[in-house]
Amino acid sequence: MHAFIKVVSGPSVPPATRLEDLRLICNSTFRSSAIYKGDFLVDLILFGGSAPLLRTLVLYAVYVNWSQAWAQSTPNLQTLHLAHHERELRPTSAILLGAPNLRTLKLEESGLWDETEEPTEEPLLHLPNLLCSPVLKTLTLHFRVEIPNMYSDLVTLLVGPAIQVTPSSIGQPCSLLRLLETLNIEGLPCSPDCAKVIYRELVNLKVLKLSRLHTPQSFWDLLSPWQPDISRGMDFLAPKWAQAGSIVIYLPSLKDLFLTGVTIFELPKLVMGRRDAGVPLRPISTKRYYVTRLSDEVWLRDNLEKFEITEGGDDEEFMDSDSESGLEDW
Repeated sequence: MHAFIKVVSGPSVPPATRLEDLRLICNSTFRSSAIYKGDFLVDLILFGGSAPLLRTLVLYAVYVNWSQAWAQSTPNLQTLHLAHHERELRPTSAILLGAPNLRTLKLEESGLWDETEEPTEEPLLHLPNLLCSPVLKTLTLHFRVEIPNMYSDLVTLLVGPAIQVTPSSIGQPCSLLRLLETLNIEGLPCSPDCAKVIYRELVNLKVLKLSRLHTPQSFWDLLSPWQPDISRGMDFLAPKWAQAGSIVIYLPSLKDLFLTGVTIFELPKLVMGRRDAGVPLRPISTKRYYVTRLSDEVWLRDNLEKFEITEGGDDEEFMDSDSESGLEDW
């Protein structure tokens, strides 16, 4: 990989005027040490500093000089996948400033972080100005760390006001999440309150892909308009009432649900609750998790447009599905 980067950074290399798809993927087991041994961070300028037609960019455990022009001026970029970058060496928000047509953003153990001037006790670096692009429709978040609440600050940034890259139908500054149609949360270590904060912004979300194995339980619980009525026992359900007396319904536009780490017998209550609240689900796809009851499967197939169970409920398989063999989808 280092040899390739050096070759395309030579002084005789012209601008990549026809390049549309660039995917640099390092599957080495020793990714971190390769950064330093391979000297990835030398000041090399790829493609003469210009790739104006670039539409897809995947940098998987590959480091480049994030400030070079071809990475910061990509007016045609539609898909950006950043994966496995050491936290101190992750790209800054500048990589998005020149991408007004970005539709799909995937962050997998990577950034978009800008360092604060003063050190903080939080393990996250600070991104002062996230971007709000009306054309950004798909976001994937995939973080796996030992500290349970490590990415709570990231959630705060995602739901906060953002810079509008292009004019929006929303008159006021919106968050990065407000206009999303597809959200894939494969792993997001954060506080339980973050689920409510995120879901409030996702008023236009149509597709949710969620791993309950790597997110707080609240991300699953809030999908249903109903909650257990403890006064009558856990088997009785009551609506979640807002202060104004109406039922609290998160993700009102949600139609398609893809799950892992959820048992099949939990799904009928969710389907009935959202149907009765006037926000029915259409298809549900889930990975088999523990033994299922045939009666639950039959009920779900009778009450959904489509119900699918995929084998291999192993969380590692789910979490790595896009990491290597699945990269062709990006």
